[in-house]
Amino acid sequence: MSVVSVLLFFPPFLSFIYAPTCQTDSLICIPKFSVHTTVLNPIHESQFVSLMKTMYSLLLVKDFDDAKIGDVKLSLENKVFKLNYLGYCKLDEVTKLEACYTFHNGLDLLSVILKDIGLEMAQSIIGDPDVVSNELVDVYHQFLETSFGTYSYAFRAYLCSLLGKYLPYIMMVHFFSSTMALLLCFFLLCFLRDVDKHTPTIVRIVGAIVFFASVSIVCSGCDFAVESFYIKTLHNLLEEFNMASIYFDPGFIIHCYILACQVCSLFCLALLMISKPWIGKSHK
Repeated sequence: MSVVSVLLFFPPFLSFIYAPTCQTDSLICIPKFSVHTTVLNPIHESQFVSLMKTMYSLLLVKDFDDAKIGDVKLSLENKVFKLNYLGYCKLDEVTKLEACYTFHNGLDLLSVILKDIGLEMAQSIIGDPDVVSNELVDVYHQFLETSFGTYSYAFRAYLCSLLGKYLPYIMMVHFFSSTMALLLCFFLLCFLRDVDKHTPTIVRIVGAIVFFASVSIVCSGCDFAVESFYIKTLHNLLEEFNMASIYFDPGFIIHCYILACQVCSLFCLALLMISKPWIGKSHK
């Protein structure tokens, strides 16, 4: 049981270490993946200017000019966006200055970029940065909800927005389930000292541990599979337009370790259920 306890300890502990990082008040950032932007080429720059004019009009801003659009463009070039569940950090590769923001769609790159554009736009118009940026993201999500069945790109973007919206909740379920499995394991160790009196209780506790461990590994596995597919798709798209590069970061590697610990712990629990060592002790 000591081996199982150790294996059950690492998933909630590691999740607690890296999952809440990359927010406004975070001391460190351990992102799941990062996106390194480049300088826009003339073709993409014209598309960007057209997009920015549309965004300003959506926010009912009339007094904007090319200089303000240029400032927004510069704020996105040669930057590193470090993405995590509940926020993101933006690193300027030239000045090495970094700023972090709490954002519940932190793994949705398009929403993150729009959030950052909104923060930059708020500097050139009268308005609270959080209000302007959140309003811009809300307009974007409303557009996706009404047009995802019409355009293929809108459908892909809509799936990405759902990813950023619901993966934090899946992570919370994973954290809660893995923590419950660990606490129940500690209770089981206490009951194993007197097997004769607590055999039915031990059986129920082992069953509960298996249940919570199974829920945790399903959540973690789904998270891993969805993120892997999403990052691969995003990597191909960014390479096609030659706009940015995407890389796995320490948060994703930690997630792999968590998943490995969960698989090993579930295997050990299965062996425990099959061998039922408490039965042999209770008959001695």
